[in-house]
Amino acid sequence: MYMTKAEILPEKVFDSEVWNKLQSTYSIHQLIWSLFSKDPDKKRDFLYRYEINGKVPTFYVVSKEKPSIDNSYFNVDVKSYTPKVKEGQYFLFSLRANPVVTRKDVNGKHKRHDVVMDEKFRLKKSNPNPQNFPSISEIVHEKGLEWLDQKGLKNGFMFDWNNVRADGYETHEFKKPKRKGQIRISTIDFDGMIKVTDIDAFTKALYDGIGPSKSFGCGLMLIKPVKQ
Repeated sequence: MYMTKAEILPEKVFDSEVWNKLQSTYSIHQLIWSLFSKDPDKKRDFLYRYEINGKVPTFYVVSKEKPSIDNSYFNVDVKSYTPKVKEGQYFLFSLRANPVVTRKDVNGKHKRHDVVMDEKFRLKKSNPNPQNFPSISEIVHEKGLEWLDQKGLKNGFMFDWNNVRADGYETHEFKKPKRKGQIRISTIDFDGMIKVTDIDAFTKALYDGIGPSKSFGCGLMLIKPVKQ
């Protein structure tokens, strides 16, 4: 596996072509693909996280394939990625995820729902007085951490709720070619401290990601060991 830091080249930051690509979740997805194989039948085998460091658009990418260093958009720094993990070890982490719950609709079909909107719907249904509702930030924190707690059970980690933050709730809408209608996903940013409970499951989560919408910048957990 490889860990890549790809920064938009300084001379490209204000280039209109690059700027337009950075305005859409789907076009960002395509921009990251430019680092990898041009084979149209190739399936995605990477995770990425998009950040703005200072004024520089930056991507962190974990991939099975080594990315192309000779790229017209990026300054690319590639390293081998083989995280050393021990059971009981603590890590500081950062994760942007798309937390969802699955509900049956009136036709009995399973549909994914953003955990925040799902909770707002439940509150409106049970209590018609919005003045009694918790704030959005409170819902994001509570429902986000509930979701992360469940993911931790499957992915080999646990955490103290007092040591993890869930905020930065944001909704992304974009058009995907050859698909009718808009795609809509919501993201929450998590960071804090976690403890490894299962080495194999945790390592797999670092490579494969956590939660849905991995093609669109979700699921990559970045970690740093806690010095003890």
